[in-house]
Amino acid sequence: GGHAVANQEENRLQLFFDEKPPAERRAELKHQGFRWAPKAEAWQRQLNQQAIGAAGRIDFVKPLSGKTPQELQPKAEKKNKGKEAQAR
Repeated sequence: GGHAVANQEENRLQLFFDEKPPAERRAELKHQGFRWAPKAEAWQRQLNQQAIGAAGRIDFVKPLSGKTPQELQPKAEKKNKGKEAQAR
């Protein structure tokens, strides 16, 4: 039980759990670069693509939909560099 938040104001991917995770799960969070932030009461790391990938590698951090964290990310618009160069 818990939830994840992409906190853009703090530039952190935050993982909140209903209960303190057992030692083996805390070790996995640390291995994936997450650190306990007492002030936020969350496991967190800098918000970037690597953090999203790390969350996807943690087997007990799964969205209820069954999708991976990467699949839930909005797709960035692709820029067509060829047309931009031609327009100049």
